Amino acid sequence: MDDGAAQGYLVDRESAERYDIDSLADLADPDVASRFDTDGDGAADLTGCSVGWGCEAVVERHLDDLGLRDTVTHVQGEYAPLLDDVVERYQRGEPVLFYTWTPNWTLGQLVPGEDVTWLDVPDGWPANDIRAVANTAFLDEHPPIRRLLESVVIPLEDITVQNARMRAGEGAPADIRRHAHEWIAEHTSEVTAWLHQADPELEADLGERPPGSGAGANPDGSGAASRGGTLIVTTRGLSPFVAYEDDEYTGFSVELWGHIAERLGVDYRIQQVNSLAKQLDDVQRGAADVALGGLDITSGRAEQVALSQPTLRSGLQVMVRSDEGSGIGSALGRIVTSNLVTWILWFVAIFGLILIAVGHVIWLLERNRNPDIPTSYPRGIAESIWWAVVAITPFGAGNNTPRRNLGRVFAVGWILAGYFLLAYFTASITSAMAVDEIRGDIAGPEDLAGHRVGTVVQTPGAEHLTTIGVGPVLYEDIDQAYAALRDGELDAVVYDAPALQHEAARNGRGELQMVGPVFEEFSYGIGTALDTGLRARIDVALLELAENGIYDAVYERWFGGR
Repeated sequence: MDDGAAQGYLVDRESAERYDIDSLADLADPDVASRFDTDGDGAADLTGCSVGWGCEAVVERHLDDLGLRDTVTHVQGEYAPLLDDVVERYQRGEPVLFYTWTPNWTLGQLVPGEDVTWLDVPDGWPANDIRAVANTAFLDEHPPIRRLLESVVIPLEDITVQNARMRAGEGAPADIRRHAHEWIAEHTSEVTAWLHQADPELEADLGERPPGSGAGANPDGSGAASRGGTLIVTTRGLSPFVAYEDDEYTGFSVELWGHIAERLGVDYRIQQVNSLAKQLDDVQRGAADVALGGLDITSGRAEQVALSQPTLRSGLQVMVRSDEGSGIGSALGRIVTSNLVTWILWFVAIFGLILIAVGHVIWLLERNRNPDIPTSYPRGIAESIWWAVVAITPFGAGNNTPRRNLGRVFAVGWILAGYFLLAYFTASITSAMAVDEIRGDIAGPEDLAGHRVGTVVQTPGAEHLTTIGVGPVLYEDIDQAYAALRDGELDAVVYDAPALQHEAARNGRGELQMVGPVFEEFSYGIGTALDTGLRARIDVALLELAENGIYDAVYERWFGGR
């Protein structure tokens, strides 16, 4: 792809338009720079390159050449979690300033021209071409493959979208193969042309491939541990297992791994990647030794990497608000947060229009015959509407009754219709409260039917709720589901038990609580390369941690007591 690899600085579009920012040099203005201050020192915080990356020196040179040292701070650390923070700040409506490149998942969520704007910079980075790299001897032996790789051109936008899907949870090897098949199905004519150009005699078959097709594990089991004796631990952000805070990795899995590494007597370095597929690929090809954090133990996973004994036995659980209860107060509270309120407001509005119409009819019929109905419009209409209200109440209209026969006929019809409307309104409120009481409170997974239940897309929780017929409210992030539960938009959240327990113990005291048992159980483990002895050593260390109580202490610190 010609000029496909670009890199540079971006700001949120709102800031660019409001403050006329189109160049990095504009941040020399302290007033402009202070908009991007996140730590209170008055300088713009530029989320930039990790220490040791090639782009680091270029960013530092730009800050010097443009005289930005007093107004811009180059924020460095682990790039992936820092960019997660950028996306979250943008979603909260805060200004953002960051460095990135293409193709990158970030620009699938913060789209240039829509969400963010590129900044000009003197002597910046020229766009580079993206090329396939392959073994020369292999290409010499297979000329059609060389011609195919020279022909393939995939739009940058498509690559960015696919990277964002991996970041959003569709990162397993099966997901990536599905993405490829979907893209091929949407671009059949282009792919067929590439194949024909590469090998005119080839009969292209672009149908489905077996689910298990694709690259296998590295056969020699070689890893990164042989390079300097330091284990490379690949992970991805998944709170409470792995988190990046204050330039440090923390979380249940990270703390547990620290104890394991101590018993193994090894040094290690953590590197974060964007997806589970990248974790597994790094371990398989020897770029990393250990895959850590939220690695579920399945038969399919065991064909790709060697899995330790469970580091955490997990499953799904139900979280509700702590104020869930029975009685009229709880019922009314749930009604207030339900769609019934909207229905009541519509009923009141329509009923008010009907009263105005009835009042006009009575005034027109009775104004010249009934001394109780003033002939002037304002007073007459007000009196007639009042009559329309009291006529359908138990008090009746009193002495203020229609005098003309036509008015009396209309009054009888209105009284009958009004009684029906009030009876319908009362019955609707009563039935809603009765249904709520019949449904009862949520005490476990068996009580979810009929309630508003939230979870995260592409998770076991979403799959389970769909299977049992509870149409879930789906969110991209579990924090969004927590917020909806607190605000009364949901009755419950179903998600991985450890994550829910962590939220209830750390941030939900007095607001959120767990109910019912753990169900649909599964386990997490640690992944290493196949055909190495590292997995066995990790298993021994885990047993020692369980026996001496350290495992229980770590568990309690992150999830509360068991």
